[in-house]
Amino acid sequence: MTELTLAQIVYIVRRWWWLLIVGPAIGAIIGVGLASRAVPAYQADAKLLLDRPTSDTSQDSSASAYNNILAAERLTQTFGQLVETRVVLDEALARIGDEADGLTVETLQEDLTVTIVPDTQIIQIEFTGTDPDQAAAVVNAVSEVFIEQAAEVRPDVSNDNTDALQQSIDDIVEDMAMIQDDIAALEASADANTVDVQAQLRDLRTLLGENQSRHAELVEIQQRMTISAAETGVLVKVVDPAVAPDVPVSSNPAFTIFLGILGGLVIAGGIVFVLGYLDNTVKDPGMIQRVTGRSTLGLIPVIDHPERFEALTDLGAQPAEAFRTLRTNLQFATHGTVVRSLIVTGAQHGDGTTTTAAYLAMVLAQGGQRVVLVDADLREPSLHRIVGLPNRSGLTDLLLGDSMEHVDGYLRRTDIADLTVLTSGPLPPNPADLLNSKRMEDLVRHLELRADIVIFDCPSLQYADALILTGMVSGSLLVVAASQTRSNDLAGAVAALEQSGKPIFGTVLTRARQQRETHKSPAHLVPQQEVSVDPSKVGPAPGKRRGIVSFLSR
Repeated sequence: MTELTLAQIVYIVRRWWWLLIVGPAIGAIIGVGLASRAVPAYQADAKLLLDRPTSDTSQDSSASAYNNILAAERLTQTFGQLVETRVVLDEALARIGDEADGLTVETLQEDLTVTIVPDTQIIQIEFTGTDPDQAAAVVNAVSEVFIEQAAEVRPDVSNDNTDALQQSIDDIVEDMAMIQDDIAALEASADANTVDVQAQLRDLRTLLGENQSRHAELVEIQQRMTISAAETGVLVKVVDPAVAPDVPVSSNPAFTIFLGILGGLVIAGGIVFVLGYLDNTVKDPGMIQRVTGRSTLGLIPVIDHPERFEALTDLGAQPAEAFRTLRTNLQFATHGTVVRSLIVTGAQHGDGTTTTAAYLAMVLAQGGQRVVLVDADLREPSLHRIVGLPNRSGLTDLLLGDSMEHVDGYLRRTDIADLTVLTSGPLPPNPADLLNSKRMEDLVRHLELRADIVIFDCPSLQYADALILTGMVSGSLLVVAASQTRSNDLAGAVAALEQSGKPIFGTVLTRARQQRETHKSPAHLVPQQEVSVDPSKVGPAPGKRRGIVSFLSR
């Protein structure tokens, strides 16, 4: 099936409606089970602000300001990744203490969520757990540890350079102290006024001044490095601490059950759609028309106990009217054609050919036609069971050698006037060879002389039997079982019958869904004006012969 029409969709829904009820019901049961087992989950969260001091940008260019903003955003992203590191989480668990019962670093990494609020320097830390107090404690502990570790982050300044600078300052201070001691010692000496001592004092005072200038320069450098470190450091603080939540964020029973019902309905609908899409069996006359290009002459509902060949009125109003409709539509389909014999066959075994042949013969006979019903199914004959006759002898005896003069001895009368039956008789080993014989063709001609219409119940077209008989009769009637006969098998059956060169009068849809309109003739078969039958077209016939056309036009 390449596409689904509206009628086919309606049929699929009507056929599989129980799945559309069972699916949501099962989904609801699953939803109730999940809701009853679900443990409420609580979520606590805290917000941290990353404050990165910057130098005075009043004199900076716009490019420098943009670079500062970009650097702040990247720093926020980097610190957001650092929150979930094992170092931070290990320390946080240690600080929680007893409240960390059941928690590990792995569970924290799984249930802890760190997000960056877009276009801000705010980091949001969330933790989901079954205990609201524990969830809040975890978030606050992680925030506290992270802030402490963030405070230890300093700019990339070499500790070796810092220590060397401090050592230089200390050395200069020591040298200055020694020089001052020397100056004081020389000034206190007895020969302080001598030319040599005065010269030494001048040299020491000059060296002291040089050291003082060098000391001032180094101290200034040290101060600048300290200011630079302060400007490039990061300050993290909590702007919204976590509190124990009162309402769980999950375990909503009603919503869980609703999702179960919705999921069950979607799955059931998908299954129904797949089943309908893959099902290429014939469902209605419209599909038969599309596949074969032929009309459906009758819609036959399911008949209870078709093996009981009783008065047609015992079938009930709808089945009886269905076969009368088939009889009438067959009149329109064969109008202007001499029909003395026909075969009833199907594309597959079990399409209802035997029942159709039997009850079609019945309504024809009840209308006053002389009908001979022949069981030509020499593989699995069942007509004798429907008509309630023994099958000790029949068609095979006539084909295997008994004279045509003895045909009357094999024709069985029924309770319905003008209806006689020729059962199949014993099963032969070679049915197709037996039917494909000159003797079978002679028998067909002989039976046509003894009745107004001869109906052959044939096996399905899966065997060659029906095709052999098609070349010996006036035409064929193809039986199709609704929701059983596949469209490709039906198309193949029509193609095979067309090769015989004999007409296919139409199709009969068995197992049709019961509708109030079933007894009505299809609109395309109802003539627009009264049909006038020319008796000359029926052909000459001895005695009481009337022909199916002359009878059906009554």
